[in-house]
Amino acid sequence: MGRDNMNIQQILDKVALMIDHDLTDDQVIGQMNELSRKLYRKFPLPEKIYKFTMTDIPYYKLPYDCSEDRIRCVVINETEYIKLTPEIQNPPDCFCTVFVGSLYIHPNQPNYDAYIYYRQRIDNMRSDNKGATPTFPEDFHDLYVYDAARWIAGIRRDVDLANNFQAQFDEIYKNIESELKKMGLKRVKITTNWW
Repeated sequence: MGRDNMNIQQILDKVALMIDHDLTDDQVIGQMNELSRKLYRKFPLPEKIYKFTMTDIPYYKLPYDCSEDRIRCVVINETEYIKLTPEIQNPPDCFCTVFVGSLYIHPNQPNYDAYIYYRQRIDNMRSDNKGATPTFPEDFHDLYVYDAARWIAGIRRDVDLANNFQAQFDEIYKNIESELKKMGLKRVKITTNWW
């Protein structure tokens, strides 16, 4: 079962203990990133909230994990500012939009707190930042280990070993579905595996 909070280097080390291979760290990390994309399609992160205090200038830097297409709205003084595309001809009284990577808010209200509601972007893991941890919930970081080990066993054409790693992966995966259901996410349902 999962329950290990590991950084990228620890995951790579654990994979190397489980199965000998001559793949580069970049190749294994590429497989880990592919797994992250699959996991987040199945189990989307809840909306994230970013708070900042407004200034006299109505242009604000977006959080590092927020892209323009992931903003749902901005709330200021209990008023929801709808995100619009810059091409809208007749915008409502309160709106926000993104120009050249900066969030523009109209009307601007200096010294008020603003809250951006958005779906965070998934950070790709990189070999030049092996101290970072995957963004998927830390209780399930062993998924990365077993998936990478299964993938490597498949490359080596070791079917028995691949099946053993897949069984370990499946056990942890079942726990994810169970825990998300406990949290009230009823939309989670078992579908066919994508690997």
